[in-house]
Amino acid sequence: MRPRVSFLALPLVALVAACGAGEGDDGPPPAGGGYVALGDSYTSAPDIGRSVDDACRRSEGNYPRLVAAELDLDLTDVSCSGASTLNYADPQYLGDEDRPPQRDALGADTELVTVSLGANDYRLYARLVSCIPRATVDPDGSPCRDLFAAEAGQADAADPVAGVVDAIASRLGNVLDLVHRRSPDARVLVVGYPTALPVTKACRQFPVADGDVAFTADAMDALNEALARAAEESDAEYVDLATPTEGHDMCAEDPWVAGMNPTGPAAPYHPYAAEQRAAADAIVATLRGG
Repeated sequence: MRPRVSFLALPLVALVAACGAGEGDDGPPPAGGGYVALGDSYTSAPDIGRSVDDACRRSEGNYPRLVAAELDLDLTDVSCSGASTLNYADPQYLGDEDRPPQRDALGADTELVTVSLGANDYRLYARLVSCIPRATVDPDGSPCRDLFAAEAGQADAADPVAGVVDAIASRLGNVLDLVHRRSPDARVLVVGYPTALPVTKACRQFPVADGDVAFTADAMDALNEALARAAEESDAEYVDLATPTEGHDMCAEDPWVAGMNPTGPAAPYHPYAAEQRAAADAIVATLRGG
């Protein structure tokens, strides 16, 4: 992952209490065993293939299916667009097709669990995407970063998203501890987010203000670091997707994540098939000890 500026943590109003975690499992990948995928739209991967769940916008081309096919695993995929860490234990209300808590897919005999949640907590990713229209206010400045700082009550803070990502890490840690309790023999992997947002320069696919390019990219870096920290503290393994997808952001010549106007099968601001393939490869490499 690319270097970024040092961030200052902001005080948190409330955190979810952590529960005790079970022992981790560093053994070989399960063969023919049960695999449960928990996640949001970066796991369900809307529009990159035939839909297998219209309400959750879950595609047959997403990384859980690629991993299951490669390792011959019995897959239960409950990833769902819009899910947050709260939907581990809470139902997801989707109009006429609500979905039960994602934890319901876990059992005592589950052997592998992947978890990719956090970007929807506190609407973090949606708020970063909403930086686009703010560019019209001050295209040469950093109007979105300034708004985040003002809302955090820290106008001069070095990192106005630190408090949010710390709270997300706490929530995810709680989820991971509960996963260990529900599936004590499972190998648990936290799957991070790819390098989706441009690092050096905006473009038509992600036209934020000049000063918000670094801010939005750094915010996603901070989120990934928080997820990695939660994984380490909860006896889970972290799968880095930022590194293998570097150079393939929305503004790259060969983007693996769609911008505001997808040029292939994908939802706006969501993965193309190439990113899901990279995610599957990273997960399989982790399971095989690579």
